[in-house]
Amino acid sequence: MFQKYTIFVIFVLLLIISACSSQSDDEKVSFQDQVNEALGTKVFIPKMNDYPITLAEIRHSPTDDKNSLIVRYSKEKGELRDESYKKKYEDNTNADVLYGIYGGEPLIFRMTYHNGKANSQPSDSKTINGIHVQYHKVERNNAKVLLVSFNAGDGSYLLEFNLQDELTQEKSFEIVESMAEEVSK
Repeated sequence: MFQKYTIFVIFVLLLIISACSSQSDDEKVSFQDQVNEALGTKVFIPKMNDYPITLAEIRHSPTDDKNSLIVRYSKEKGELRDESYKKKYEDNTNADVLYGIYGGEPLIFRMTYHNGKANSQPSDSKTINGIHVQYHKVERNNAKVLLVSFNAGDGSYLLEFNLQDELTQEKSFEIVESMAEEVSK
């Protein structure tokens, strides 16, 4: 009797665990599918354990049909903005919000994927996992920002890292390295 009860409890727990994990996988896939469909290509969106995504949006170009994906990563997720805030934001930016908008602070980095190749800018460069990466530091509002760009497939990635104690240049390049590994597959 005890053995049958134990097997039944284990079976129920396994069902609950598999249902929970498949739900989160489905949410992840549906978000990824929306991005891939909107941009017409597969886009790699890194999941960062230390930095939650606070916004994911598709920006529509006013001049051509080349849209962009913008994903913001912050130290803290913050509170989800209400629907009226989201509607105003979408109207003002010509965007469709796919995830968020959370009031997360501080902004750690922003990833932009653009349909089309990036133009070469005067900057430093290196090859990471077979991908030519361009980068340079700039100062914005008394903050140091590391700009990193690279082409992958039919598009390009631009990463804007807010350098600080939380996110150093070395750690930024670790993120770039993991992304380059994924997109070069």
